[in-house]
Amino acid sequence: MKNRLIIGIILILFVAAITNPSKEKYIAYVKETSIQQKNNIVERGVYSFFISPVMNLSTTSHDYIFFTIFETDIGEAIKYKAIGMFNKFILIGNEKQDIKNNSVYKL
Repeated sequence: MKNRLIIGIILILFVAAITNPSKEKYIAYVKETSIQQKNNIVERGVYSFFISPVMNLSTTSHDYIFFTIFETDIGEAIKYKAIGMFNKFILIGNEKQDIKNNSVYKL
Protein backbone atom coordinates (compact mmCIF):
# COMPACT_ATOMS: atom_id res chain seq x y z
CA MET A 1 0.00 0.00 0.00
CA LYS A 2 2.78 2.45 0.90
CA ASN A 3 4.73 1.54 -2.23
CA ARG A 4 1.74 2.32 -4.43
CA LEU A 5 1.27 5.67 -2.71
CA ILE A 6 4.94 6.58 -3.13
CA ILE A 7 4.92 5.48 -6.78
CA GLY A 8 1.72 7.51 -7.35
CA ILE A 9 3.24 10.64 -5.81
CA ILE A 10 6.43 10.23 -7.84
CA LEU A 11 4.38 9.75 -11.01
CA ILE A 12 2.31 12.90 -10.32
CA LEU A 13 5.46 14.94 -9.63
CA PHE A 14 7.07 13.62 -12.81
CA VAL A 15 4.03 14.58 -14.90
CA ALA A 16 3.93 18.00 -13.20
CA ALA A 17 7.60 18.56 -14.02
CA ILE A 18 7.30 17.68 -17.71
CA THR A 19 4.06 19.66 -18.17
CA ASN A 20 5.31 22.80 -16.43
CA PRO A 21 4.37 25.57 -18.91
CA SER A 22 6.89 28.07 -20.25
CA LYS A 23 6.65 31.85 -20.36
CA GLU A 24 5.84 31.65 -24.08
CA LYS A 25 2.86 29.38 -23.39
CA TYR A 26 1.65 31.79 -20.71
CA ILE A 27 1.88 34.75 -23.08
CA ALA A 28 0.01 32.79 -25.78
CA TYR A 29 -2.69 31.91 -23.22
CA VAL A 30 -3.11 35.54 -22.12
CA LYS A 31 -3.19 36.71 -25.73
CA GLU A 32 -5.86 34.17 -26.68
CA THR A 33 -8.10 34.86 -23.68
CA SER A 34 -7.71 38.64 -24.02
CA ILE A 35 -8.65 38.58 -27.69
CA GLN A 36 -11.71 36.41 -26.96
CA GLN A 37 -12.95 39.02 -24.46
CA LYS A 38 -12.91 41.82 -27.04
CA ASN A 39 -16.14 42.42 -28.96
CA ASN A 40 -14.92 44.77 -31.67
CA ILE A 41 -12.89 43.41 -34.60
CA VAL A 42 -10.60 46.47 -34.48
CA GLU A 43 -9.87 45.89 -30.78
CA ARG A 44 -9.07 42.25 -31.51
CA GLY A 45 -6.65 43.24 -34.27
CA VAL A 46 -4.86 45.83 -32.16
CA TYR A 47 -4.70 43.45 -29.19
CA SER A 48 -3.35 40.58 -31.26
CA PHE A 49 -0.62 42.81 -32.67
CA PHE A 50 0.56 44.52 -29.46
CA ILE A 51 -0.12 42.13 -26.60
CA SER A 52 2.75 39.66 -27.18
CA PRO A 53 5.60 42.21 -27.04
CA VAL A 54 4.05 44.03 -24.09
CA MET A 55 3.48 40.79 -22.16
CA ASN A 56 6.98 39.56 -22.98
CA LEU A 57 8.55 42.71 -21.56
CA SER A 58 6.32 42.99 -18.50
CA THR A 59 6.15 39.34 -17.40
CA THR A 60 8.57 37.58 -15.08
CA SER A 61 8.46 33.88 -14.32
CA HIS A 62 9.67 31.96 -11.29
CA ASP A 63 10.20 28.28 -12.13
CA TYR A 64 9.85 25.83 -9.24
CA ILE A 65 10.28 22.63 -11.34
CA PHE A 66 6.71 21.34 -10.73
CA PHE A 67 4.97 24.68 -11.29
CA THR A 68 5.78 28.23 -12.37
CA ILE A 69 4.55 31.53 -10.97
CA PHE A 70 4.06 34.23 -13.60
CA GLU A 71 3.90 37.89 -12.61
CA THR A 72 2.82 40.52 -15.11
CA ASP A 73 3.19 44.18 -14.20
CA ILE A 74 1.81 46.52 -16.84
CA GLY A 75 2.70 49.99 -15.64
CA GLU A 76 1.28 51.14 -12.35
CA ALA A 77 -2.29 50.25 -13.18
CA ILE A 78 -2.51 46.48 -13.79
CA LYS A 79 -0.82 43.51 -12.14
CA TYR A 80 -1.50 39.85 -12.86
CA LYS A 81 -0.22 36.80 -11.01
CA ALA A 82 -0.82 33.24 -12.17
CA ILE A 83 0.35 29.72 -11.42
CA GLY A 84 1.13 27.44 -14.33
CA MET A 85 1.09 23.69 -13.88
CA PHE A 86 0.01 20.67 -15.92
CA ASN A 87 -0.09 23.00 -18.97
CA LYS A 88 -2.89 25.01 -17.32
CA PHE A 89 -2.95 28.49 -15.80
CA ILE A 90 -4.70 29.56 -12.61
CA LEU A 91 -5.09 33.27 -11.99
CA ILE A 92 -4.20 33.86 -8.33
CA GLY A 93 -3.95 37.63 -8.29
CA ASN A 94 -5.42 40.23 -10.54
CA GLU A 95 -5.06 43.70 -9.13
CA LYS A 96 -5.99 46.96 -10.70
CA GLN A 97 -4.76 50.12 -9.09
CA ASP A 98 -6.80 53.29 -9.07
CA ILE A 99 -4.01 55.80 -9.70
CA LYS A 100 -6.13 58.83 -8.77
CA ASN A 101 -7.08 57.49 -5.34
CA ASN A 102 -3.91 55.38 -4.89
CA SER A 103 -5.97 52.36 -3.91
CA VAL A 104 -5.68 48.74 -5.00
CA TYR A 105 -8.61 46.40 -5.53
CA LYS A 106 -8.96 42.83 -6.73
CA LEU A 107 -10.66 42.16 -10.06
